[in-house]
Amino acid sequence: MSSFLSSARSTVSQWTANEQFPLVTIHRESMDDSVCYIGKVAKFTPKTVTLDKIDPAAEWNESTRYNLKDITRVDFGGGYENALWEVSEDERKKREQVRRRQAVGHRSRRGIENE
Repeated sequence: MSSFLSSARSTVSQWTANEQFPLVTIHRESMDDSVCYIGKVAKFTPKTVTLDKIDPAAEWNESTRYNLKDITRVDFGGGYENALWEVSEDERKKREQVRRRQAVGHRSRRGIENE
């Protein structure tokens, strides 16, 4: 593994753990220079990184494991990554509010039924 990837692995791990940069972009330019993968780092091993991937609509998709030897570049903290994170967090908060309202409504209905 190149020293760049070793230091990138260490650095990205620290940043995601601190949630300073919740999303990273992984490039595998030697395999396909027109594609990148964006997500939250879920796991590192000595040979791989697993991303919980996010799509352009800021919706979470499957987790995918990538070999570190295939990664040519790692980006983070860019405008696109930050925008995806903001939209996904806004959507998560909206879903949570709906769940809370539904739970309160359900408890209220049960209270009326028990009277």
